Amino acid sequence: MVLCPTLQSVLAGFFLWGFLLNSAAFAEVARIASSYEVLVLHSYHPEYQWTDTISRGLRSSLESTGANYNLDYFYMDTKRIHDASYLRNIFELLQTKYQDRARIFDAVVAVDNDALNFMKTFGDRLFPQVPVVFCGINNFSDDQLSQLSGYTGVAETISPVETLQMALRLHPDTESIWVIHDRTTTGLAVRRQLETDLTRLKDRVEVHYLEPVLKKHLIQFVRALPAKSLLFFTVYDRDSQDEYIDQGLLLREVSQASSVPVYGAWDFQLGQGIVGGKLTSGFYQGEAAAQRLQQIVQGKVPEELPVIEAGANLYMFDHKQLERFGLDRNRIPRDSVLINTPDRRYQLYLVGGTVAMGVLLAIVFVLTQNIHRRKLAEIELREAQQHLEHQVDQRTRQLKVANRQLEFENRERRKAEEEIRHLAYYDSLTGLPNRALFRDRLDQALARAQRDRTKLAVLFFDLDRFKRVNDTLGHSVGDQLLKKVAQRIRSLVRQSDTFARLGGDEFVIILNSLSESRAANIVALKVVEAMEEPITLDDREMTVTTSVGIAIYPRDGEDSETLVSCADMAMYTAKNQGRSAFRSFDPKMLQEKGFVLEDDPSD
Repeated sequence: MVLCPTLQSVLAGFFLWGFLLNSAAFAEVARIASSYEVLVLHSYHPEYQWTDTISRGLRSSLESTGANYNLDYFYMDTKRIHDASYLRNIFELLQTKYQDRARIFDAVVAVDNDALNFMKTFGDRLFPQVPVVFCGINNFSDDQLSQLSGYTGVAETISPVETLQMALRLHPDTESIWVIHDRTTTGLAVRRQLETDLTRLKDRVEVHYLEPVLKKHLIQFVRALPAKSLLFFTVYDRDSQDEYIDQGLLLREVSQASSVPVYGAWDFQLGQGIVGGKLTSGFYQGEAAAQRLQQIVQGKVPEELPVIEAGANLYMFDHKQLERFGLDRNRIPRDSVLINTPDRRYQLYLVGGTVAMGVLLAIVFVLTQNIHRRKLAEIELREAQQHLEHQVDQRTRQLKVANRQLEFENRERRKAEEEIRHLAYYDSLTGLPNRALFRDRLDQALARAQRDRTKLAVLFFDLDRFKRVNDTLGHSVGDQLLKKVAQRIRSLVRQSDTFARLGGDEFVIILNSLSESRAANIVALKVVEAMEEPITLDDREMTVTTSVGIAIYPRDGEDSETLVSCADMAMYTAKNQGRSAFRSFDPKMLQEKGFVLEDDPSD
């Protein structure tokens, strides 16, 4: 059968239209299917400018791809808390939170050095075989990735030499440069880079590194700097006592107190009091990390993607600071970014306002000649006033809504911070202080006892034959029993003392400000007698005894490790002598034949 040309054209068009529809449908399905789960592990806390800038760069680049990236953010908050036990707690928290999702993540983005070091230590246990993209890494070297697989990312490079060479051109009489830094991971990495890079300037000026001090001492030092000096502000999040400092607020105070110019290294410092410099962009770090992330989810192997080490640093300056120190803006690089420049629109408004005033005077003169026009003008003014009042009322309502939203976000942030702190320092089962908080309080109690020349006691005890409870009745009953024990013993301890759970069935009490050692014996006896009373669990009555060991400061030891060890020995002596008793530490215990520090299997 032969079709006519017209019918052939119609059929061809129909098939082409169907093909295009199917192609568009397949493209939409492919776009929806491109959904990736990504954990963004931030070293620092939300609302920290560097952290938020990197997040914006990461989101901006990923949103432009058209794929669906589900970003799950976790903030380690290491600017304010940073020790081995805290990092271990973060590991345990992430292990609990993501135990059912560890293999769901397509990638982990580690932001800044602390997050990268955390992933190097715990990454294989938390997210096995999940690729890691890092960014914001100071003083990067290939050795940091030795014996690691599945890692690539972006190194953070600053431009101190270019910044300070520009500063010396602007201030040719400079004789010394003072570098302000702290001893955080970032601060130390920056100093190592500066000690290498700034050797080029040693024949031109003297470079000094200011060790961390208290904030008030830093301000005093800055005020006393000689005239022919410059300040180079890098990182200062913790002072000499390891207390967290708001870096933006400190930078503004340093700039106000300083009679000499302050230069910086990062773009988020601009507008906080620095003159400027060749500044590192957090937004670029986020964008570059997003590019590497896209390549990985599309099938690239991380080892095939070299680490990006060349940053897009830009010259940026603050016009207000240039004017403050009498610097000619024509002497800075031509393509520099300049903020706080005078807005020429104000000049136009001034001219326009002057002309308008003249017109109004003419109108007033005319209106005085014509009452009718005057009334019309009054009507127009009332309408304008009503319109303005309406706008003010509407804006006020908007501000109230925004204020309520801000208050809600602040409450949520404070709640999250409190939860993190509680997880770090309190036992999740009993609510008692955990081992980390006990160690901290014991050190404080020892310092106070040494200062006041008083005694303190450490009471170490566990539950006799607790292992049998777990083995015969189950761990859930054992956990209930531990809660009951915590509630019962808590009532025997003063508010000024500390009652903590070290782990398992081990508990410890710190008795402060003892006038005599036998006061500890009284408390220990109360503990033993309290535990001899039956405990009811799920309509089941049981009796569990305890053995208590006592160590006295300074008689038995002058440091926390010694006191805890002595109390532990005394406790096991009480167990060996029949249980349900207490014993004070005696040096002879060290010489007793067959003394064993490990738990009796029957306990």
